[in-house]
Amino acid sequence: MKCKKISWKLVTEQRYSIPSRDLGGVMTMQRRLSGLERDMAAIQSKLDQLESEASTLEKDHPDEARELRTKIGQINSVWYELKEILRRREESMGEAAELQKFLRDLDHFSAWLTRTQTSVASEDIPNSLNEAEQLLNQHQTIKEEIDRYGPDYAQMKEYGHRVIRDADTTDPQYIFLRERLNALDDGWNELDQMWHQKKNMLTEAMQYQMFVRDSNQAEILLNHQEAYLAREKEQKPKSFDDVEFLLKKHEDFVTTMTANEDKIQGVCSFAQRLCQENHYL
Repeated sequence: MKCKKISWKLVTEQRYSIPSRDLGGVMTMQRRLSGLERDMAAIQSKLDQLESEASTLEKDHPDEARELRTKIGQINSVWYELKEILRRREESMGEAAELQKFLRDLDHFSAWLTRTQTSVASEDIPNSLNEAEQLLNQHQTIKEEIDRYGPDYAQMKEYGHRVIRDADTTDPQYIFLRERLNALDDGWNELDQMWHQKKNMLTEAMQYQMFVRDSNQAEILLNHQEAYLAREKEQKPKSFDDVEFLLKKHEDFVTTMTANEDKIQGVCSFAQRLCQENHYL
């Protein structure tokens, strides 16, 4: 029994060691440990039975009690070592699986970060007010997505720095991981700057399209007024009634023109403000 248990212990130490932290190795180890746990549960039952039989033999053969107890002690010692091996392997597997999940999450986040930076960096210049509003809404949607990724970024950053803090600083894998984490920080901060810069650009583009709309409306209004004055100048009243009629029309025109003056001044003021703010357009 003792020789068999010691041999099994050596096999267990070799077979259930974790030589690497690759995902395939972790999954294989999980299957092996599941089978080992079932085997050990069965062996525990056998050991309990053996202990009971040893107690009976000690009573029936007291002269052999010491030798029996020594053998039982040896078996229990090996059994304890086996359980410790299993416990250590389970801990190692848990750490490896957690690290592997972190690396998968890091790959996913890095890919998303690159895609989002590319999307934000696109130089879409709206050609109408409607396009400007749509692009601003789309840009705000990107910000909401960035905010949703914020907790993931914080968790990965915290876990990653904990891993490299406790790791061998000369290990190439951990040196590479440290570089990836630094790139992650730089990329996250760069994305935030890019988003705000793009928002400012789109806001200015929308302001410009608003100015174009208002200035076109003002130009149409002024053209109508100019055309009316040109027609009025050509009209020749032939009677007192004609004079009164034309005078009434002119008064109505002046009233309308005065009412529209705020619109014209508003366009001029808006244009002046854009110039003062160094509007890029």
